[in-house]
Amino acid sequence: MTPVKPTLNLPFFKSQKQEPVESRVARARDGDTLARDKLIRDYTPFVLKVVSSVTGRYISLDKDDEASIGLLAFNEAIDAYTSKRAGFLAFAATVIKRRVIDHYRRENNWKRMVQAEARRNDSNGNVSYANVVAEDIDWQEALERRDEIERWKEHLSRCGITLDDLIRATPKHQDARERILRVAEILAQHRHIAEKIESLGRLPIDDILELLPDDIRVSRKTLQRHSTYIVGILLAASGDYPFLKRYLSLGKGGDR
Repeated sequence: MTPVKPTLNLPFFKSQKQEPVESRVARARDGDTLARDKLIRDYTPFVLKVVSSVTGRYISLDKDDEASIGLLAFNEAIDAYTSKRAGFLAFAATVIKRRVIDHYRRENNWKRMVQAEARRNDSNGNVSYANVVAEDIDWQEALERRDEIERWKEHLSRCGITLDDLIRATPKHQDARERILRVAEILAQHRHIAEKIESLGRLPIDDILELLPDDIRVSRKTLQRHSTYIVGILLAASGDYPFLKRYLSLGKGGDR
């Protein structure tokens, strides 16, 4: 009789589909206390890593106040995150960084941050807090600017456009860019155009040609050729993107 070879039962090698963190966040936000506690426990290492990226030093869960601030911020992020899309961890990281920076501001502890950063090896490409303070850059504003760009990128993606697409589609000549910016500004005053773009996934060219004034007439061919760039700028001009509008000089008229 041929002996039967024993089979190894290794359940930890079995493919298991993990519950998305956003689903866990939704359960915690809806009042599942156990789900919230486990979520915070599971992501404590993530929180400590984010806090450490701000302070420039190792953060101990038991010894550093910043650890508690980070965990409170993570808990705050759970309550504040309402999107059904993936992206909670990026959102939570932003909240954590803001709260740690707020803490340092309240404690007038910028010097401590600079000293911590001075111990870091700048060859890794990280921005030095010493340089940030020397240049009088507002880190809260810097984080908000980054968040705004991320929201804009997500908005673009709903229209099938990536940031790389937009860069490649940018008109090379300044006069062409200025003309397209002007077109986008005009279209931004008509909310239904942006809504139509999102529903159709393309420019409603006939509608646009009817809206443009005589002094800014462009051909159908021009609209088609620059459609990607127009959509990107129009979304920035019509949405809640103050930094992008300032960068692009949207809404000012005059020089761009």
